[in-house]
Amino acid sequence: MAIKIFLLFWVTLIVLSIIMAFIEDNYVRLFSRRWYRLGLVIWRNAIVVPNMNSEKLTKEVYTKKEAVYFFGDDGNIYFRSLSSQKIWKLRTPFTFKCTGMLLNTHTIEITARLPIAISVLFLSVFVMGLMLSLLAMTTGFYFLFFSVFIFLMSYLIEKNRLDFMLFELKELLSTGR
Repeated sequence: MAIKIFLLFWVTLIVLSIIMAFIEDNYVRLFSRRWYRLGLVIWRNAIVVPNMNSEKLTKEVYTKKEAVYFFGDDGNIYFRSLSSQKIWKLRTPFTFKCTGMLLNTHTIEITARLPIAISVLFLSVFVMGLMLSLLAMTTGFYFLFFSVFIFLMSYLIEKNRLDFMLFELKELLSTGR
């Protein structure tokens, strides 16, 4: 009985997280500030832009080679990678949602977050693998291994992509275009 309840809960969680993933992706593409603030912080760092020229970038959307950047009227920068211009043409489930906040005239704090819905989906697969490995070692091990493997590979790819996006952002902030 407990296994049936757990499986029902797990399937429900997966279905809801897939639906939420589509909703979250659409709002992130529309640069909804609320959705950029949701998610697990995976990377935070301050970058220095020596020749920052950000005054004329307010309320503008810029599409570059790797990412789309939105300069909000609240002084923050919201950006995400382009799904059609992925490095090595790889798509990962964990595309970072990034925000930049001006700390002073030459420094911006960048925060990259994981999408919350996809994180819940992979966490549920991980928990399912953990539970199955207690019941049937090999089946559960595959769930555990593949969920961890996909997460780590996605992180490495997205971190590399983030480096390219930060390079483009620095260029955009220093030249104004």
